[in-house]
Amino acid sequence: MAILRHQYHNSGKENNPGWDYNGGFEDFSYYTSFADKWVPKQMVKIICKARENTHEFIAKQLAFASALGYSEVTSVKEALPILSKKSAHLRRELGQPINEDLEVFREELLTSWDDMRLEWQRRLMTVNVAIDAGEFNEAYRKAIKSKLDVLTSEQRKLFTNAYKNIQPSLNLISKGLEDYEFVDEVREGLSSMLEVYRDVRDLGFYPANGDVKGIETVSKYVKEISKNPDWQTVNDVKKLADQNVDAQTKYKLVNRLNGNSIERWERVLKDWETISNYALPKLSKINLDAGADKVVEIEEKLGVQFDEISGNLEQIIAKEVCSEH
Repeated sequence: MAILRHQYHNSGKENNPGWDYNGGFEDFSYYTSFADKWVPKQMVKIICKARENTHEFIAKQLAFASALGYSEVTSVKEALPILSKKSAHLRRELGQPINEDLEVFREELLTSWDDMRLEWQRRLMTVNVAIDAGEFNEAYRKAIKSKLDVLTSEQRKLFTNAYKNIQPSLNLISKGLEDYEFVDEVREGLSSMLEVYRDVRDLGFYPANGDVKGIETVSKYVKEISKNPDWQTVNDVKKLADQNVDAQTKYKLVNRLNGNSIERWERVLKDWETISNYALPKLSKINLDAGADKVVEIEEKLGVQFDEISGNLEQIIAKEVCSEH
């Protein structure tokens, strides 16, 4: 009634009195008392209503974070710092993508990342501009239970293509280095590779048809990869070779792969494959009486290194001996 009387006294008049009318002070008291009790209750209802779908934005962001390789978001304690990051921060953390498809895939997710982050943050912020931890925990639990499938078929296709396009390189590296468990072992293998290259050159069997660069350049590549083999990338490649690797692990490993390291390892192993395929058949034709010791020496330096690529030199020599008898 106080509001109606206030409206009556202030409608259609040139000089509205506000609350300054007969009984206006009492009406103002009724109005403020009502507002003090009613408004806070309604504000709580409004906030609760606004927060009802907070978990949906968090669920979408969780799905995007997982697809970007952030497996840590399965823990509420670690999820909040990750989900609070800006997309520019994530781009710096993710580094250079392994190919164009992965780059497009990332941008598809990061483009809407900040909008989703702001949507749940403004719903959960308190008066001091801090996130209500209790409300976030509750929304996070709802988000985990909802299991929203937010990635589109086109986004999934982009990631699948990114993985398929890098698969030949991953297979080459995983097979070429499958016998190595420690970085010191692979350095020894690379050292043996350099010795084989020099021996092949000294015997006159280094390729001269342009299929591979000169021995100085090829040796430089081997030395560079030996100095910095990026063993984490190698181990990630080996894990990806497992046919039973789960989707989350695949997202994490593919996003973490160092494209430059992949290229450097692929170059070294392809050079080895080319030189081996060219030189080893010629080595088998060396006069066994005069040159067998040298062939065996090369083989001993090689050991079982890169066996998947080079083939078995002993079998080549054995076949040659049998053909002469």
